[in-house]
Amino acid sequence: MADCYIRTFDTNADPTYQKRTSDRLIGLRSKFSHTEFEFSARYRGISASATMADDCHCFRLKMIDYTKHPKRWKKQVVHLTDEQEDMIFAEACRMAGLPLFSLNTVCQFEYGEIFYGNKALKYDLIGVSFSFILPKWRIWRPHERWVFCSESVCILLKSVFDDFIPDKKCDEQSPEKLYYAWQDYSIDNWK
Repeated sequence: MADCYIRTFDTNADPTYQKRTSDRLIGLRSKFSHTEFEFSARYRGISASATMADDCHCFRLKMIDYTKHPKRWKKQVVHLTDEQEDMIFAEACRMAGLPLFSLNTVCQFEYGEIFYGNKALKYDLIGVSFSFILPKWRIWRPHERWVFCSESVCILLKSVFDDFIPDKKCDEQSPEKLYYAWQDYSIDNWK
């Protein structure tokens, strides 16, 4: 068994954090502003998500040191078998447009390193804008090559948990909605 984590960024948990414009806009619809999937120690805790940060504007893998600002990150456990974690990692590499890294390669990564390829899924700025501004009207339909953070983490989770979030609903997940959806799902499934 491997314990992985959903890391959710809480801009209000640390009074020293200087909110960016994107944090304020997302804050209109979600009390959290970002979501990452953190792999277990088998994968050195590398994280995966779509982001506008890091100048990649896409889905990427990154070594993040969550101990730098522990107040800012809410942590939820995701219990996985090694096989399930490997499946999620393979999906993360696919989404990042990368070849499947070996565990040996991952162990050589350094904090702050970012990994994505030319075919990485792009960050869906239009989709996140419409889903947050006009959530009831579904004007914007998801594009198979574009994702935002909570949507991408939802897709990773659904790659091994078929019954998590109804089909075709990952694009409706804000960081806050995904946080509470996982909380409810894990309570129901891991009592």
